[in-house]
Amino acid sequence: MQEADYLNDPEKNLYHGDIGLRDVQAMRLSSEISFEPDANHLVSITPFLRDNRMTLMPSWMLSYDPNIQTTRFQSVGLLAKHRIRLDDRRSELVYGVDIDYTPMQYREKRITPLRDGDIYTDYTLTGRVNYDFDADQLSVSPYVQASTRLTDTLQVSAGLRYDYFHVDYRDNLDATTPESQPNPGGFTHLRPDADSLHYDHVSPKLGAIYDISTAQQLFANYRHSFRVPTAGQLFRGGSSVNSTELEPVKADSIEFGNRGAYGRIGYEIAVYHMRVRDDVVTYIDGADRKVTNAGETAHQGIELSTDIEVSSELSMHAAWTWTDQEYKDYQYVFSCFPPSCIPPVVETRNYGGFKVGKAPESFGNISLRYQPDGLAGLTAELEWEYLGDYYTDETNTRSYRGHDLFNLRAEYRINDNVTVYGRGMNLSDETYSTYTSNQVGNPNIEYRPGTPRAWYVGVRLAL
Repeated sequence: MQEADYLNDPEKNLYHGDIGLRDVQAMRLSSEISFEPDANHLVSITPFLRDNRMTLMPSWMLSYDPNIQTTRFQSVGLLAKHRIRLDDRRSELVYGVDIDYTPMQYREKRITPLRDGDIYTDYTLTGRVNYDFDADQLSVSPYVQASTRLTDTLQVSAGLRYDYFHVDYRDNLDATTPESQPNPGGFTHLRPDADSLHYDHVSPKLGAIYDISTAQQLFANYRHSFRVPTAGQLFRGGSSVNSTELEPVKADSIEFGNRGAYGRIGYEIAVYHMRVRDDVVTYIDGADRKVTNAGETAHQGIELSTDIEVSSELSMHAAWTWTDQEYKDYQYVFSCFPPSCIPPVVETRNYGGFKVGKAPESFGNISLRYQPDGLAGLTAELEWEYLGDYYTDETNTRSYRGHDLFNLRAEYRINDNVTVYGRGMNLSDETYSTYTSNQVGNPNIEYRPGTPRAWYVGVRLAL
């Protein structure tokens, strides 16, 4: 939604009928089997099945690449682990393996949306299929973690995880199906050739806890992690050449903190720093939208949470985060040719030194909970949600002011089987945006208006 509508008519609906549809069906079946051969051993095995189907018409793509996407995947997997307690339970060893096999099918049909001014009213199928592919994915992840109490006050832990990911990709469209056609009104839907990809990575972690007293602890953690690109990023190339060459995202993080309690006050405070490398990002290149690995970002901040028992009836919870997030080495090659750009442009763009877009510097919530002694079963909670301001693009030219929301929740447990509940959201009827952004070089901000003041009531039954 453009700024004028957001400020003056935030409830305006730009998508009528089935425009922007989302139909999701999800099923998960799992069962945990555990047994203890003796007091120092615990074995658990959790097999699972998943079946997910989603039909989606991305509203954000209607203006440049309108389509309907159908995704289906079925998974079968196993989580298995063995815990061993050693040295009179001062030490513990846990090892196991996670296995997941997920065949996936993806099909995308191009549509022509119909509009009445700026309102999308309907659509028609063009008969073109942009993508139709299968991607059979297998991941195997063995791991081991050990912890031991070196002294009465110091406990240390270390872990290692190996991830192996393999995917077999098959393009089901005939080779004669064109991948692109000339603009204006054209499209670019590059399709990789059938391929098998694999990734593997070792991820360590370390931790330590020092007991200052029975109610106070210092803690420190280091963690390395990685994430492979999604099947959509790899195989739905769009305008991206060689999308199957995307690298996994890797992150290193360290954390130091203190937690404990003073009488009726419990708290935790942590300071963290994280570096993310080879982040997968999407950007506009002329009239095309592309995906690439784009360098390095740094994230650091302070997280604080506290629980205060004011009285037997009244308690308070607060959680707050202050962050500083910055692009360090974040570049890609931008190209734009006539008629979109006159004269043509080919340049390397680097966001190094700018703040990360869409990342507020502070956010948090404070809630008051009331449970009257004279009316057992009643709980009422008043909450303040705060979101600070943030830049809406990677070059920090525009920003969103942030917002404050107030919510009220209450429930009354009539008996063990019946609970009546209600909630009022956005009590002050604040106009706010759940996601705010603009493309680099474009001053027009897009808003996703949040829900206006709303009331909900319901009954929960336990039969």
